[in-house]
Amino acid sequence: MCDECVRACPAGFGAIFRHGVTLVIVPELCSGCGKCVPVCPVDCIVDDPTWSAAPEEWWRQAGRADDPYLRRTNGPAAAVGS
Repeated sequence: MCDECVRACPAGFGAIFRHGVTLVIVPELCSGCGKCVPVCPVDCIVDDPTWSAAPEEWWRQAGRADDPYLRRTNGPAAAVGS
């Protein structure tokens, strides 16, 4: 399996990762730099002219008590899927 896009994605972002045999791009983590586009040998990644960065509020909410991506249990918050 090719992983040229994973290697091209700037390390500080990690917007592209491997999930089993599938490569996943998380748009909210994408910087919009486009470094993954030209290295894809099968043209699976294309520029999205409507792309915009995730709202700043999303980053301030991460990990807080009102974070919708945390599952609540009887104890401390746990990440969804854990």
